[in-house]
Amino acid sequence: MKILILAYDWRGFSLHDSKEVLRRLNRDGFDPENNVIHFLQVGPVSGDKVISKNVTSKVIKFPFQHARPLSDFFLGIVAIIFIVKRKFIPDLVVAADAALLWWVNFFKKERFQVCIFINGLNRVWAKKTGSKARYWYVVLSELVVRRRIDHAMTISRDSFEYAKNYLKIKEESIHSFTPQTFEHIPEFSKLKSVEIKRQLGISDESMTLLTVSRLEKEKGIDLLIEAFSTQDTRAHLVIVGEGSMMKELKDRCKELNIHDRVHFVGAVNHDAVWSYYYFADLYIQPSRSEALGLSLLEAMLCGVLVGAFPVGGLRDSIGEQLNRGWFFDEHNFSQSLKEIVERIKNKDGNVGDVVARAKMYVHEKIKQAPKIQSFISI
Repeated sequence: MKILILAYDWRGFSLHDSKEVLRRLNRDGFDPENNVIHFLQVGPVSGDKVISKNVTSKVIKFPFQHARPLSDFFLGIVAIIFIVKRKFIPDLVVAADAALLWWVNFFKKERFQVCIFINGLNRVWAKKTGSKARYWYVVLSELVVRRRIDHAMTISRDSFEYAKNYLKIKEESIHSFTPQTFEHIPEFSKLKSVEIKRQLGISDESMTLLTVSRLEKEKGIDLLIEAFSTQDTRAHLVIVGEGSMMKELKDRCKELNIHDRVHFVGAVNHDAVWSYYYFADLYIQPSRSEALGLSLLEAMLCGVLVGAFPVGGLRDSIGEQLNRGWFFDEHNFSQSLKEIVERIKNKDGNVGDVVARAKMYVHEKIKQAPKIQSFISI
C-alpha cells in the first residue's frame, strides 16, 4: 500500500531521528516494512530524508509556526504539487487534522482513500480555548472534508464518538485501537532511574511527581505548576518534554519561588523516558483535553500511581475514582493533589491495589496491536 501522511514538523524531528520515526509508525500500525510511506510536512527548515527502504520524509520550509489557517492552506498546496509533479498517486492519505485535508476535494474520490487519525479532539479543545474564530475554523474544516473521509482511526471512546458525531463517519468505518508504545522497555531503565534522580538532586526521602508532555496550553502544565506550588516544600516535580510554553512556565516557577524543586528535563528519546517513570511516586497528566494519553498508560505499566483530570480518553484509562488511578478535582486541583500525596505518604493500602489493576489493564491493551491493513482494504 502507498501511504501519504500529512503533518507538521516544527522541530525538524523527521529529518534527524529516523529510528524514532519508524518506532512511531509501528506504534500506530502503519507497518513501514510492508507499506511505501511518504511523510509530507511543513516546518522551520526544508529537507528530504530517506528514513528506510520504504519510508521517506519531505519537509517544506514555512517559518510561521502559529499562522493557521495559512499553514494548513500551504500544506494542502504542497500536497497537490507533490502528487501532480511526482505522479505519485497514494492508495491512502492520512492526517490527524481535518483542516489538512481540504485539498482532497480537488481529486476524484476513486483516486485514493482518505483516513483521519483522531489523536486530538480538535473541536472540543477549540471550544475550551474560548476563541470563537478557532472553534468555527475547526467546524468549517470538518464540514468541508467530512464527505471525503473514508476511515477514522480512533484511540478512545471519546475520539470514536467524535468521529461518529462530528465527522459523520459510519461506525463500520471507525477503527478503534491502542497505539503500541509498550513493546520494548530497555533493561537498563530501572538502574538508570536511580542515577537520573541523583543527577537532579532529588533525595530518596523526597516525594517525586512526574509529567511527560508537550509544553502547550492544552496539556495543562501551567495548572500543575500552580497546584504544586502549594504542596510540601520537600516535594519535587519533574517535567519531561518541550514546547512553546517552556520559558513562560520556567518564569512562573521563579515567581512562585519553586524553581529549585521543578526540573525541566526537555525532550528525551523514548528509550530514555522509561527511567523517569520508574523513580516517580506519582505520575500526573493535567491535560485540559486529551484523546488518549499514552504517557499515562506507560506510567501505569511501570507500576506508578497516576492522576489526571476526568477528560477524554483519560477517563477510559482510569475508570472510576481509585479504580486504576486518581481523578483530580478540576475546581480544587491543589487540595485534590494534596489528598492523593498524603495517601501515598501514608502508604494507603488501596494505592497498591490501584497500581496493580492499572498494570493489568495496560497488559490487556498491549494485546490490541493495530494494523492498518486490518482496517483498510486497498
